[in-house]
Amino acid sequence: MGVKRGPVVTLGAVMRFFPLEEIQRILAATGRQSQRIRKLPAELMVYWTVACGLFVSAGGREVLRRVLKRKSAGWIDELEDLATDSALSQARTRLGSAAIERIYSTIVRPLATRATPGAWFRRWRVVAIDATTLDVADSAANARVFRRPGVSFGNAAYPQVRLVSLLENGTHVLFGAKIASCRVHEAKLARKVVDSLPKDAICLADRAFFGYPLWQQARATGAELLWRVRSDANLPKLKKLSDGSYLTTIYPSVKARERDLDGIPARLIEFTIRTRQGKEQYRLLCSIMDCRKAPAIQLAHLYHRRWTIETVFGELKTTLRGSGIVLRGQTPDHVRQEIFGILMAHFGVRAFMFDAAMAEGIEPTELSFLHALRVVHRYLPIYVSFSPSIRLVDLPQRMPRGSPATPPTTTPSPLSSCAQEEDDLQLPRPQTHLPEAPHHAV
Repeated sequence: MGVKRGPVVTLGAVMRFFPLEEIQRILAATGRQSQRIRKLPAELMVYWTVACGLFVSAGGREVLRRVLKRKSAGWIDELEDLATDSALSQARTRLGSAAIERIYSTIVRPLATRATPGAWFRRWRVVAIDATTLDVADSAANARVFRRPGVSFGNAAYPQVRLVSLLENGTHVLFGAKIASCRVHEAKLARKVVDSLPKDAICLADRAFFGYPLWQQARATGAELLWRVRSDANLPKLKKLSDGSYLTTIYPSVKARERDLDGIPARLIEFTIRTRQGKEQYRLLCSIMDCRKAPAIQLAHLYHRRWTIETVFGELKTTLRGSGIVLRGQTPDHVRQEIFGILMAHFGVRAFMFDAAMAEGIEPTELSFLHALRVVHRYLPIYVSFSPSIRLVDLPQRMPRGSPATPPTTTPSPLSSCAQEEDDLQLPRPQTHLPEAPHHAV
């Protein structure tokens, strides 16, 4: 009996998820489009920024080489006449971070459809919100803007950036992300993030995020919320429902509670998780008032999926960026640009994994992110995929020795020119055995 092969996916390009026309529109809207013909136009630098997110450990000129390289046509065999490190630094400074952040906010979005397995809880799209930190280069400018985290003795080795993001659990897409100094509390930074919540979502959050203003703002988006609250939160049990949960009300202050002003109704769910260390009490606050639409036992099991975002932050910080690697930007603007480039690179990999999973009818999260990233690294130099609409003759070129004096007037498609060289990409078939869900007592 032969071994059954996994889903077959032809890797055209990660960057097909970042259409040039949309990038040009955003560059024009932010005033960052190139005003004259340059060796490193703004559009190319956008794709270079995303490529730096895919090849974090490579130098800037090496990343540019991989962006522009054609395996089937040797128009660029040397880079010395194309761009120096200084030219790259000047080009990314001209581009700035605001345009990159706008591109990220516009293009990176939830991908799951109603047919996507594992992406939904009943009729709601499962989304989580959480925070993490990233080490940045130890420059005076970075330390002044992003600050250093507090330590018991002395100073932290590197300044840090705090990142708060939403996650579509079913596809592992990080969207709506914002960054700030590491001294900015995650709940405060989340005020800039929750407006990106889809109306059809149910959002999971840890107890660090709960607060009346943020809850009110998140509910205004139309999304439902399932947030953990502290054990000492004053939440009166007004009425016990048939599923064991309670009706309660949250207030902006003690005085408002005493006067019964500006209260927001919610459901309180209490349960115990048995762990190896003993028992841990959980209190969840849910905005879905009808227990028939979302029973307490199901919500208790659903909240366990909040930890998915920790795994995805691991993809971002370890698998994609590399363990122990500090972001290379020496200025705050370059750091912001680099972070959103990494976020877009992660989205690109996750987007083609999503397409592969949908073709096979399996959950996108069952595919290996590390394997997919390795395939991208192996195949990316074959394609001019970062700039499919920019003709090669529009880019600075150095013609190889012995080639005609005039470059071709037409440029073959990156897909058609490499069709004979491309092998089928085999994504591994996921294991059928899944870990057993933890036992909950409600």
